[in-house]
Amino acid sequence: MASVRIREAKEGDCGDILRLIRVKTVGTSRVRKTLGSGEDQ
Repeated sequence: MASVRIREAKEGDCGDILRLIRVKTVGTSRVRKTLGSGEDQ
């Protein structure tokens, strides 16, 4: 899903790409925290 959104952004404005990358980075951080919590428990 994320890949599709990034592809659409490439066809649009560069600003959208940077914004999506920011969101993607935040999402990845959340996933890592979730996986880390699961391993700890």
